Amino acid sequence: MKKQKCNFEGIYDLFAIRIIIDSPVDKEKIQCWQAYSIVTDMYMPNPKRLRDWLSVPKSNGYESLHITVLGPENKWVEVQIRTERMDEIAEKGLAAHWRYKG
Repeated sequence: MKKQKCNFEGIYDLFAIRIIIDSPVDKEKIQCWQAYSIVTDMYMPNPKRLRDWLSVPKSNGYESLHITVLGPENKWVEVQIRTERMDEIAEKGLAAHWRYKG
């Protein structure tokens, strides 16, 4: 927080939920966006906090949708939406945290 000069109210991912979809490769993006639509119909999204790594994946291969929504008790919740294949890459492939975090 000190390094990025961010106060406590600027932290949006204190609580996060990951939605992992069992999807055929040719339907992955549409099904992730459908899940996004369901979540944002139920909870108010913060449009400034949408991260779309489906349309343009990160250079390390990471693919996912991240949205922050106002959840129960008016607390911000980060929701990550991706498929089983995307999750496998994120957890074990080039995008895995342990590869670049040491």
